[in-house]
Amino acid sequence: LMFTFVGGGASCKLLGCSESQVFSVADFGTNYCNLRMLYCGSEAGCRPVAHDFGFEELSVKHSFGAGHDPSKCLVTTSPPQLA
Repeated sequence: LMFTFVGGGASCKLLGCSESQVFSVADFGTNYCNLRMLYCGSEAGCRPVAHDFGFEELSVKHSFGAGHDPSKCLVTTSPPQLA
């Protein structure tokens, strides 16, 4: 994972990159989610650990076969009900 922060007044720009260490055609969004979960705030349904801030994704560039679906990043399941 690599992040670059660029300041600008009351806001900043975050540039990030996550790359598989092996050949991965269909990563199912793993690299995208690795990055997103580090900056995702409560407005997007995430639970920040220390600081909660808003964000807007302006651009996502991915390799062939890689996913970038935010709904796949934070998936929860209910525990099985005992009979």
